Amino acid sequence: MSDPARADAPPRGFAFFDFDHTLLHGDAGPLFGRHLFRDQVERLRRRRLGPRRALRSMRFWTGLVSFGAWMGLQSGLYKAGAVRRSTIVRNAYRGLRGVPVAPFEDRIPAFVDAELRPRLYPEVLAEMERHAAAGRPCVIVTTGMEAVVEPCLAWFPPGTRLIGCELEARDGRLTGRVIQGPLYGQDKANIILAYCRASGVDPRDCFAYSDHYSDHQMLAAVGDAVCVNPRKRLRRLAARRGWHVLECPDPRDQQEGEG
Repeated sequence: MSDPARADAPPRGFAFFDFDHTLLHGDAGPLFGRHLFRDQVERLRRRRLGPRRALRSMRFWTGLVSFGAWMGLQSGLYKAGAVRRSTIVRNAYRGLRGVPVAPFEDRIPAFVDAELRPRLYPEVLAEMERHAAAGRPCVIVTTGMEAVVEPCLAWFPPGTRLIGCELEARDGRLTGRVIQGPLYGQDKANIILAYCRASGVDPRDCFAYSDHYSDHQMLAAVGDAVCVNPRKRLRRLAARRGWHVLECPDPRDQQEGEG
């Protein structure tokens, strides 16, 4: 988690951004799970291992493949309306229990470059650049894994900060718990308000961006709220509160059009 700026004079304000479905078209957790599963299948296909070596390899990767299947199941249940978003958040980290840390982290850079970078909304990136130019540092506040989101900072304005979930590990394996979080609902609003107090910034001078109703406390905590591709419930709240709405198409469609 990044610390608030410790400059002589406080910044003009902050621009706080959710990550999944706000900066990113999609949810990084399930995307990472599917990536791990496809990666392992392709590795086995290329190596053409004998039955015994293939079994050893599959045992080694069982944790990662299980996480991929688990995240795929959770994503499907959420889309079907069978579980709440808060349940998805809690279950996601439980699914990581026992996963070996080293191979898990080794796969993150390739995943981020191949899967996440093309999904970043240009319209939201432009908002980040606008805020940075105006002297408002950008801060990402996410229930997602810091280890997955952090590499994306290279594509955001310099000085962008990250507040996310740090995975707990013991004896080289993930425990299925996080050191802080998961950051959800009112927790995000509390983090934002504490961040502003520590920096001497009035929250009314800040902006917040999110896509989901579960972040309505975060959006209400600042002076200017922006709803990115909001669903019906958040869209109705935005209309009542006078919040801005930013519509963003799938970035990959735009890239295909340019190609």
